[in-house]
Amino acid sequence: YHQTGLRDAETAENFYKNNLKTGGYEVFPFTDNIEDYYGLSDIVISRAGAGTLSELVLLRKPAILIPYPHAAGNHQEKNALAFSKSGCFEVVKDDENLSNELLQKISKIFYNRDLLKSMYNNLKKIEIKDSADEIAGIILNKDKGEKL
Repeated sequence: YHQTGLRDAETAENFYKNNLKTGGYEVFPFTDNIEDYYGLSDIVISRAGAGTLSELVLLRKPAILIPYPHAAGNHQEKNALAFSKSGCFEVVKDDENLSNELLQKISKIFYNRDLLKSMYNNLKKIEIKDSADEIAGIILNKDKGEKL
């Protein structure tokens, strides 16, 4: 499955048609139900925004992250590196070596199922808290004149 964005759907579709001998792929520009596709995937290849990382952790999906190099404050790279240190995700830089490095990471995981299992087990170690009460407490304390 490949979510491309509106501009790149046709290009990706043509690439797969010209370079893959078999089907087994689906190209789509956008979906409101990305979690359905995550559920069908062994591994996700994605940018490293906070929302996406939250989804991947919640759904316990190992990933290869490609941080967007022009993100404000380089936050995507910081996000990706923090999670890669815990063994949940692999990281590939979006530079001139992207294609080769991405292929190497995919091959590394594909041919080493123990690595994929380890990534999954590391994701299970991350504590997922319901932070709504904590956020509400911070907001209520703000009303009492305390600084956030």
